[in-house]
Amino acid sequence: MVRWTADHNVYIKILYWGMGGSGKTTIVDTLYRLTKDQKQDIEPTGNLTKIAMASGSTLYFDRGIFRSTKQRKVYYHVYTVAGQSRFSPLRKKIFKGTDGVIFVVDSQTHFFEDNIESLKELKNITRGQLITEIPLILMINKQDLSEIIGEEDFKQVLKDEKLWFERAVAALADSGPTGQTSAEYIRQHRIPLGFTPQRSTGASWFDWRKLRRGVFLRTTYANRQPDDPWPYALIAHEAKHLEQGIMGALSVRGELIAWQLQYDVLEESSTASFPRHVWQELRALAPDARADLKRARLLMKQVAGEGYRIDWLPLWPLLAEVAHRLKTLGRQPK
Repeated sequence: MVRWTADHNVYIKILYWGMGGSGKTTIVDTLYRLTKDQKQDIEPTGNLTKIAMASGSTLYFDRGIFRSTKQRKVYYHVYTVAGQSRFSPLRKKIFKGTDGVIFVVDSQTHFFEDNIESLKELKNITRGQLITEIPLILMINKQDLSEIIGEEDFKQVLKDEKLWFERAVAALADSGPTGQTSAEYIRQHRIPLGFTPQRSTGASWFDWRKLRRGVFLRTTYANRQPDDPWPYALIAHEAKHLEQGIMGALSVRGELIAWQLQYDVLEESSTASFPRHVWQELRALAPDARADLKRARLLMKQVAGEGYRIDWLPLWPLLAEVAHRLKTLGRQPK
C-alpha cells in the first residue's frame, strides 16, 4: 500500500506479474536503462536488485527504486515476480502491499493458456480487488514474433474474467440519446472510471481516499454484467455532477437534475426494471422550484434509504441559497 514517511516521502509499490519467460525482467532492465539515460518523468536511485537462477530466470524477484523527477518526494518501488508455477508461495509474499499491477502477456499462441492461468492466480490473490481497488495495466509483449495472439484475443479473456469495463460506457452510448450524450461527455473529458467501497450510495463523483475526481461505482457493481443498465445509468448520473461542478453537484437541485438524467437513461433502456411511479414523479418536478426541491428531497431519500444524506445539502447551489436566504430575511417585518 502507499506509504508516507515522517520526512513526507511517498512510496508506491508497482508489481510486474506474468508467466515465466514473458519478459518481465527485460522490461524492468529496459526501464532502468532508459530512465537512467533520459531522466524524464522518473529516474532510478541506485542499481537494480536481482535474485536469479544460473539460467538467468528470476528466482525470487527483481527490484528497482525510481524517483519522480517532478515530485521529488515520490518514489516507486518496482518489483517483478518469478513466473514459474513452483514459485506461487513466493509470489503471494511479494504481492503484499502492492499498489498497482502491470500484467505482462507472452503473445506466443502456444502460451495462451499459461497467460490465462497466471491472470487467474493474480485475480485469486487480490481477492476481488483487482481493478476495483488495485489498478491493472496490460502489456502484450513479444508482438514482433510470428504466431501470436492479438489485443482483441486477450481483451476477451479480461471480459470473461470480469476485468474489462469499457463496455459500460459503450452500453451507455447504445442505450439511447441521453446515454449517448453522457458517454460523449465522459470520453471527451477523459473521465476516469473506477470502483470504491461505499455504503450509502451506489456511486460517487469523488474518491475521498485518493482525493481524485471521476466516476466511482460501489465495488459490488464490479460483479455485474457491463451492459447492466443500473451501473451505466449511475455512471451517467455521476458524470452529470462533474459537469455541474462542485457547487452545483452539492445541492438538492444538482441531485434532482442528475436523478432525472438517470431516469431518462433507464427509461430509454429496454431491460431496466425499477419503481417507475416514484421516478416519474421525480422526473416531473421542476429543479428551480423550491417546493418541488423539498418534495424531491423526500422522494430521493425514500428511494435511496436513510444512509443517503441529501438532507445535508442546500436546496439550491450554495451561493444561490445564501442569496435567497438574505433576500428572505430582508423581507421580514421589523
